[in-house]
Amino acid sequence: YNIKKKLKKNILLLILTILVCFLVLEISFRIYFYYNFNEKKFEMANLEGTNLNYFIRPNEVIKNYKFQTSLNSDGFRGINYSLEKPKNTTRIAIIGDSFTFGFGIKNTSDTYPKVLETLLNNNSNQKYEVMNFGMRGANILDIYWILKYNVLKYSPDIVIYGYFPNDPEFLKNNLDVNYCNLFYDSKLSIINFFEIKYDNLLNRFKKELNITDWDIYFEELVDDDYYGWKCFKGVINEMPKLNHDKNMKLLMFSIQNNEGMVQIEINTTKKVYNVAKYNSIAVIQDFPKSFWDKTEGYSENELRIDPENGEYHYNERGNRFIAEIIYSYMKNNTS
Repeated sequence: YNIKKKLKKNILLLILTILVCFLVLEISFRIYFYYNFNEKKFEMANLEGTNLNYFIRPNEVIKNYKFQTSLNSDGFRGINYSLEKPKNTTRIAIIGDSFTFGFGIKNTSDTYPKVLETLLNNNSNQKYEVMNFGMRGANILDIYWILKYNVLKYSPDIVIYGYFPNDPEFLKNNLDVNYCNLFYDSKLSIINFFEIKYDNLLNRFKKELNITDWDIYFEELVDDDYYGWKCFKGVINEMPKLNHDKNMKLLMFSIQNNEGMVQIEINTTKKVYNVAKYNSIAVIQDFPKSFWDKTEGYSENELRIDPENGEYHYNERGNRFIAEIIYSYMKNNTS
């Protein structure tokens, strides 16, 4: 009897010790996140080694595939703009990654934001200004940072997010993944910490394996258990909250990875759009089909920068197709 009683006591003591240790670790990780990845530090996140430091270079000339591209005073592609919006002008800001930036395109006028501006101004009595805030290598966290600290100061009437399927991906050059802790409800900080570390290492390992089936990889990036997808959903949930005066319209569309209809891409696009619509962000619902219809019959060489040498960003023709679809949506949805 005494042996059983002692064993029971030891088991209870062990359980209590484990719980106390777990509690201490949880408190430690909460302190770690609170002091190292808080809103204030997020605001100052242009730290050495992040994309925001590496790619946003005000007034510099950067290498853009085979060309040199001048950046404006904010470090983005295009002319300098006044903070005050010109009278009788609709100001549109477009956020996104290198597909929005126009990687590999020599003339800024041939990028889809500027083609859209031309289409709008040539077919309306209203004056339009379209600003390109696309950043090479950006993911969802970088894009949110840009929206909050670079875009909103210009008081845009419309913000268009050009989503690309790898936006939930986190690589070593992106804004620190631990800031995702600001954007989704944590189960436990200790679980978040190790989940992020594990998924991030696994994701980088997959990337280094020279992926051949990108559609399957992109599908994994919207898996419900993947921390980058959780971060994406958290950020999309926060975006409308930045619209304090309720005068700014938010619109999203998904830039397609394929020129033809692929079921995996249909499924991932639908999942992304559902998150946007749940958070009252308008989407160009028929963008995938419209893009596939426009590109039907064109080869990759006719739509991409240099596919034979591994450069798959859309060229001038591809960018024009994107702009035409956005223009068509805006023309039919003026309210």
